[in-house]
Formats: sequence, C-alpha cells, structure tokens
Amino acid sequence: MQPPRQVNQTMVGLAVVLLGIGGCGLGATVPRDQAVVLEPGEGMMVVAVETNLHLNVTFCRDADFIQCVDLPAFTADSPVAISRVPVGRYCLGRITAEVAFGTYGYVEAFSRDSTTCFDVGRAVLSYPGHLVYRDAGDDGLERGWDQRAGFEKTVRRLYPKLASWRFEVVDTGAP
Repeated sequence: MQPPRQVNQTMVGLAVVLLGIGGCGLGATVPRDQAVVLEPGEGMMVVAVETNLHLNVTFCRDADFIQCVDLPAFTADSPVAISRVPVGRYCLGRITAEVAFGTYGYVEAFSRDSTTCFDVGRAVLSYPGHLVYRDAGDDGLERGWDQRAGFEKTVRRLYPKLASWRFEVVDTGAP
C-alpha cells in the first residue's frame, strides 16, 4: 500500500493530465482596459463574430483538438474578443449556440477535414476575419468567414491599451 502522500501526488498528476486532455488553460482572454506584456513565443488572436445567437467558440492548436482556447460567449452586443495565446496555427474546433433560455440548439464540432485554420504570429494582433454564424430561420444557418476592411480601427477603439500593437489580417483559407 502506498503512503497517503504518494497517492495524493498520483491523484494530482492524474487530474493535471485529464485537464490537459480537455484543452483547458491554453490562452487567456484580454480585458479591454488591460495593457499586455507577452512572453516570448506569444501572440494575440482577435476573434470577431457576426451572430444573432449566443455563441461559445473554441479554437484548437494545429487542429489537434486537445490544446484548445475557449473564448468567452459572443452575442450581437459583445462580438469581439482578444486572447493571448502561444504562436501557432489555430483551427475552429467547436461552436455551441444557445438559442433560448440557456438551451443549446446547435453544437457543431469540426474535424481536420472540415475546419478552417489561421496563424497567430509573434507579438501581433492576428485577425482572421469575422466568423459569421447566424440563424437564418427557415433558411438554416449562415456561416463562414468575412474579413472586414476598417476593423482594425474598431479593435484599437475597443482595446485602447493595445493601440500600438501591429494588426495583421491573416488568411483562413475559407472562400
């Protein structure tokens, strides 16, 4: 029988491994009024969403669907988030849409074959475009990527402490 201290260490190690498998902890959302000092090898992903739903969006590093960034909920009134992340390729992993009173109407999980990806560069604000995900009623869902000219000015207005950062429009490869 193992001494209690070793059992506890084993349980803590197992919990850390299980949390890592779930994709917890990669990236940190940047508050609008916060200045950022990045560690070497970090950049920032600027995600904007055009939606008429309440969305939770997850991006995963290198489409591995293990190292993931869960962004805060997006709504029509809160359509932009910036997350501080390790430099690398990020792919759309999952979209969960709340349709009414806390119930989830759409959960869309992406595979390596169905996802879109973009690169986050070192010490830049990487903007892949607006993720369009709208309930179009009887016509189903409108979805895709739309890069918006002039969006850099909006980001600089919303995040004044990031105004001096280089803003880079990055390609998702989506039509």
